[in-house]
Amino acid sequence: MAPRAKARLDDIIESATKVFSQKGFRRTLITDVAADLGIAPGTIYTYVESKDALFHLVVERASGVTTPPETLPVRTPDGGVSTKDTIQAFTRTARLTHLTAALHEEKAEDITEELTAIIDEQFDLVDRSRRLINLIERSAHDLPGLHTGFYAKGRRPFLRKIESYLDARIAVGQLREVPDTAATARFIVESVAWFANHRHGDQDTTNIDDESARQVCVDMLVHGLLP
Repeated sequence: MAPRAKARLDDIIESATKVFSQKGFRRTLITDVAADLGIAPGTIYTYVESKDALFHLVVERASGVTTPPETLPVRTPDGGVSTKDTIQAFTRTARLTHLTAALHEEKAEDITEELTAIIDEQFDLVDRSRRLINLIERSAHDLPGLHTGFYAKGRRPFLRKIESYLDARIAVGQLREVPDTAATARFIVESVAWFANHRHGDQDTTNIDDESARQVCVDMLVHGLLP
């Protein structure tokens, strides 16, 4: 692909990411992306065949795929928007090795170190994947398969893993008793989500830099759970 065409495609992907994240899949039109760029809608169709193709391209880029397509325009995926591909794109970024390892151990050798690693790894995942997460969350209600894959098969099992971890460490006295482990698991996930992702859309958090957000989030959650 010629450098000029690649640069224009990158601009289209960037604008489309912003528009899809604001409006969701159903409400977004190719004309919205064109208006954001200040170009004619027909120009976008020389790069992507349809809105479905554009969304697929945006999801791939948000998941870290930077290899440009071999041919233009990018074709519509078979069957339209592939929610399976979208979930697989997120799964590529979701590697929580510390939590998985901890669930296989009856007791932590160092509970502070173990819990810090688990929360820090979750923070890193959300921070690294926040563009993709925002795309999925905004479009999940438009695409039932995406909603099922992300929430029912993704986030809910993850919450249950956090809850199981809390139950196990509380049972051996390494974490303090909490009123409700399911609610506590949700508190952990939502706290990380806000500090690693949603604070970027809050105008009143411009005085909090990335490293401070990470350190405070991890520190408060860890020390709030220790005996």
